[in-house]
Amino acid sequence: MIKAVCLKGSFDPITNQHIELAKKFLKNKKFQIVFFRVDEKGIASYKDRVEMVKLAIKPYRKMKLLCDCKFNKDEIQIIPIEENDEKLVREGHFNKTCNSVNFYLNNHILYLDQIVDAWCIEKRAAHVRSMTKLAKELAVIHHVDEKKAEQAGMLHDLCKNMEEEAAKQIMKFFYPQYISLSPKIWHQFTAEYVLKHIMRLRDKKVINAVRHHVLGDHKGNLSRIIFIADKIDPGRGYNIDDQLAIAKRSLKEGAIDVKSNQQKFLKGEKV
Repeated sequence: MIKAVCLKGSFDPITNQHIELAKKFLKNKKFQIVFFRVDEKGIASYKDRVEMVKLAIKPYRKMKLLCDCKFNKDEIQIIPIEENDEKLVREGHFNKTCNSVNFYLNNHILYLDQIVDAWCIEKRAAHVRSMTKLAKELAVIHHVDEKKAEQAGMLHDLCKNMEEEAAKQIMKFFYPQYISLSPKIWHQFTAEYVLKHIMRLRDKKVINAVRHHVLGDHKGNLSRIIFIADKIDPGRGYNIDDQLAIAKRSLKEGAIDVKSNQQKFLKGEKV
């Protein structure tokens, strides 16, 4: 008699659908336990995927990793599973996982490349990666958390290519006080919405850096780094030597200088 079922897959990462499937098997009285076996290959490391499975099944005493218990092979029915919502999660829809897993995803900044490629057109993605490299460089110089700089940099233009009508709806319901601003500025607010409600990000410093990266009106050092790196991204194709030198010396002075040049540019003056 089969006493256990084993769900076999990449779990890249484990999702709520996987847990719901396990619950259905447990409702069938012939199964005493549901095992999860994580395949070696995946986008995230094997270690990360195993840790996320452990977090997801922790509340359920009848769900375990296959390596945690010993059963005879003839007592286990192995069932390969499909990806289900895994691809959506890798594209940033962390709300399709449990709280402990989406916290792990954000804390270990997993799937950033997949998120950028899903949300940004190719040209925008190239800018994102270029400015993130600069942001990390400035973070190291000024003793700011390099991982936070990478996360904020990679996510800052998440909604740059969002359809204007969709962006308008988010602005209307969540940021009505800013809807009169130019639609070119909206993406810093809509990105904040996505980070909070879809990616379930809790890090206030990263959120603030994304929320203020267009106008540069936040005084935190991480926010200054993202504002500066976004505006003087080497990929934009103009000489940044002077501005970069100032930013390397002082983030405060660098942000002031970048903002001054930004305002001159908007007025059509030479910079």
